[in-house]
Amino acid sequence: MHMRQQPPVKPTVLARPSLNDLMKIIAFLIEHKANCNLQDRDGNTIVMRAAHKFDFTMLSTVIGEGADPSIPNKEGDTPKSFLEKNRSNKPKGYSKEEMDFLIEKAFEPPKEKGE
Repeated sequence: MHMRQQPPVKPTVLARPSLNDLMKIIAFLIEHKANCNLQDRDGNTIVMRAAHKFDFTMLSTVIGEGADPSIPNKEGDTPKSFLEKNRSNKPKGYSKEEMDFLIEKAFEPPKEKGE
């Protein structure tokens, strides 16, 4: 008996650019009011995609633009809980203290302009 293969997960419009580090496209989409909280079939948002890549610049950018970092995926992980559970998979060159700092900094509420 052959098991039927699942088709590959199709990323959302905002998740696809994050996979390719296309910050300019993300900025354009956000500027034109694209929904930053859309989820793919696995429940991942653009914030979760950035977390999967340990891309703290993208995390801060999309959260600062209104993406909700508290949305869990189908496994029940939020972007922050994913990063905390996967610290050992961090990019080389970061100490534990640096990772802790980056994780906390990425999820701080955005500052008002002029602060």
